[in-house]
Amino acid sequence: MHTMALTASTAQGCDARDTHQPSRPGWIPPWFWSLIEPGGPNDPCQSDELGADHHMASSDADWPHDVPRPEVSLAPIPEPTPTWVPRTPEIPGPEQPQDPTPEPDPEGDAPEPPTQPQGQIANLLASLETRPKDYRRRYQRSEFGQGWADIDGNHCNTRNDILARDLRNVRKRGHCKVLSGILNGPYSGRVIHFQSGRYTSAKVQIDHVVALKDAWLTGAQNLDKERRIHLMNDPLNLLAVDGPANGDKGYKNAAEWLPPNEQFHCHYVARQIAVKARYHLWVTPQEHDTMAGVLAGCPPMRVENDSITDAG
Repeated sequence: MHTMALTASTAQGCDARDTHQPSRPGWIPPWFWSLIEPGGPNDPCQSDELGADHHMASSDADWPHDVPRPEVSLAPIPEPTPTWVPRTPEIPGPEQPQDPTPEPDPEGDAPEPPTQPQGQIANLLASLETRPKDYRRRYQRSEFGQGWADIDGNHCNTRNDILARDLRNVRKRGHCKVLSGILNGPYSGRVIHFQSGRYTSAKVQIDHVVALKDAWLTGAQNLDKERRIHLMNDPLNLLAVDGPANGDKGYKNAAEWLPPNEQFHCHYVARQIAVKARYHLWVTPQEHDTMAGVLAGCPPMRVENDSITDAG
């Protein structure tokens, strides 16, 4: 009877509470209210859908009475968001064909090639490498041998061979020694009467057309000693000239010095080109441009043995 009355009373209370939710009285502790409040774990109006684990966690059978009980949230725990999401690999599609390079229009205006000087000397200039001077090793005259040699085996040194070749009305003592002669100075255009002697021989000097120091700075330091000795004594690289002009030239290249006699520019530049080609020396960019500019106003020339001749 009691049980039926309680059940009926509870049912009526549950129906009434659907429209009115009572608030916690101030004299009831929060932890105790959480046990008896409508909707709490001991609320007879609630079903047991949360399961036994919830009632065990909410029970205060073993909880000390002098310690406030924390409120327990029954909100569902959100699932953690994965930090890594697998990506579907991108599969490249077929390569798109690139537009072919358009061929030049045969009827269009093609640029004309630059005018090149003709002749064997011009071909030799085109074959020379263009590079800056190489200062890695210090130049020493002794790298080219000690004085004049006898590379042709005629028992005369190179200086007397060149004097005998370039002077006219030559007078000698014995087989080799040139005592006197007349030189038409190629650098200055002056006529010089040569007389061998301590104070007169310097009026005519033997010039290295490609100066030895310039040759050293443009590849001769890479040659072996025997090849350098031949370069110093090579008749192709030697000319009898008047002393002051030779001193003015020093070791300058064609971009830095040209003979005062403009009529000799063609043969002077052609001889330098022939020497550098023979010994695989290079030219500086400025030197190349100067040489090409000189050859543009020259007749075709070629090398024959140890001299430069007109090719026409």
